[in-house]
Amino acid sequence: MEERRLYVRTDLHERISLTVIGTYDQAPRKPLEVEITDISTDGIGFNCSEDIGLNTFLTGVVELWNNYSMQIIIKVIRTRQLEDGFNYGCIFVGMDPADGLKIKISQLLQEAQEGQ
Repeated sequence: MEERRLYVRTDLHERISLTVIGTYDQAPRKPLEVEITDISTDGIGFNCSEDIGLNTFLTGVVELWNNYSMQIIIKVIRTRQLEDGFNYGCIFVGMDPADGLKIKISQLLQEAQEGQ
């Protein structure tokens, strides 16, 4: 299968809490516990047991491999049902360019550690 992504995704397995800040129905929701599966300079993928819905905006804090942490705002653009929940693809919204560099540096450090 041909890779269609513009940005390299790197595995990142971290449990974080995301808060919904905007949905199509604007119903208030409790924070969601999610398992991040991968990250790129453009967005993240994560698994969650709840059906979030496309075009939902969420916010949270991600800690990268080298102890960098960054506040994120993401928009759900893809969803896929799994046996035990859902897998989501999200893009970053209004990301500071410095945070994009943190991700690139983290990816390089992880690749260097894996190459040893």
